[in-house]
Amino acid sequence: MHAYAMLDAALADADTEGFGAATDPSIAPDRIGVTRSRLYNLGYLWKDNQRQDTDPDFLSALESFQTEAGLSLNQALDDASWLALEQLVGFESHTDLDRWFRDGVPLPVLARAAHLRLLAFGLLDNLVKPTGERLKQGAQERELKTGLDRFVRVVRLLRLSENPLAPDLVPDTLKILFDQDRLVDRLAEMGRGMTVRHRAGAGAGEKREDNLLVIDFVRGIARIELWLAGFATKPRRQFDYDPVGTEQSLNQAMTEFWRSQPEAERPRPSERLEISGEFFTRLRQLTRAAQVQTIQRLSPLVEEVIGDKNMAEGVKTQMRTLGARLWDGIRRAMCWLSSKLAGIGRLTNRITNLARVIKTAALGLYRDARTLLEACAASLRFVLCSSYKPPGSDAILLLRDRDFDLSLLVDKQADPAPVAAFLREFGLHCRLFAVSARFAVQLAGMVAGIGKKVLLAGWFGLALALARLSDGVEVIRRLAGAAAEILRQMKPEIIEAI
Repeated sequence: MHAYAMLDAALADADTEGFGAATDPSIAPDRIGVTRSRLYNLGYLWKDNQRQDTDPDFLSALESFQTEAGLSLNQALDDASWLALEQLVGFESHTDLDRWFRDGVPLPVLARAAHLRLLAFGLLDNLVKPTGERLKQGAQERELKTGLDRFVRVVRLLRLSENPLAPDLVPDTLKILFDQDRLVDRLAEMGRGMTVRHRAGAGAGEKREDNLLVIDFVRGIARIELWLAGFATKPRRQFDYDPVGTEQSLNQAMTEFWRSQPEAERPRPSERLEISGEFFTRLRQLTRAAQVQTIQRLSPLVEEVIGDKNMAEGVKTQMRTLGARLWDGIRRAMCWLSSKLAGIGRLTNRITNLARVIKTAALGLYRDARTLLEACAASLRFVLCSSYKPPGSDAILLLRDRDFDLSLLVDKQADPAPVAAFLREFGLHCRLFAVSARFAVQLAGMVAGIGKKVLLAGWFGLALALARLSDGVEVIRRLAGAAAEILRQMKPEIIEAI
């Protein structure tokens, strides 16, 4: 109980004015900015001016998206529109393909999302553009067909599917295209060599073309995974006319990735730019270790678990915002922090006294930051668990069905005191998730700034950026200490089973 009292006090300090107040998520600036970028990437805007507020072009693009996605036409960034964009653009949100078909025919928005995915995989060169007089009739349809032909060809060459695929917008092909984890898993299984299985009778020219397609595809997958792991590259080519610059950033990211790994795990320097199955295996181990369940799944439970309506709305707003400033949320922040910690450790023998003080502060804040991110993930798993029995109690059982409906079974002869204590602890976990999610949002903004070269990208930038977090260092440390104590008390087998 002491640990929960400590957490309660720390949460009280962390609940800043306005956090619990009801907010209108449709006008949250960070959501507007990232939605504008996603609408541009899907081809509903001619340019991304990076404005954080709505304007006529934004509202028109949003309405076009809602029309093509079969959503309510309200020109408002509601939950349905936000989550639909998350599914279609993100690499970790599960894409429910059935949702984007009507009577066996793909919705126009699915074609746009497939085009964007093919671009990220290095199989197309241009984003989709808004329809209009500035485009030749059928040009984008032909480009999409070209991209699908190339994708199906790469799948055949690398044996990424057990069954032959059709180069069309059909479920079997799209399931492979949108399953990032499956693609990475299959590449990881290939070991050192990625054997390209050419068509029987293929000539030298065709084989050369095969090899170039495979190289573009594999490097595209590597770019995406390094981006998700927090390294300084982009999930697609930055400039259609400057692929050399993109390749240079990928090479730098790969070099930095291997530097961040234990020395025993690193290949020889001459092999560190080789994209092999071993590279994907190691990268997958790093990123999967920090993976958390999709934040949006908690939303139906919040008002039920938290009695205060305003506080519940605050929690839901934080959940929606968590992935807003990055493509895929908390996982990238955790991996980025890990790589920066490795970089700090290498500087121990080469820094001045002043830098050593800053390094010490950065290490301490890093540990607090990581604890809070782990608390965010663990608390989310706790409140999403399918079943949970408090340690030392046979009178209470928490159950949840597939629709996330919550049931609390209590022995009618049970002492009311432990039941009340359990409900209070459950509420504290929800509050811990809310506050740590807010912290993660700030941390994500910091990581995004470093990715854009706004902040220094090294250990000094880490120290400065962590120190600027608006909640204050002392509050972060108190909350991290309380969260760490709670995490220690949560039995490992419970966390793993959730």
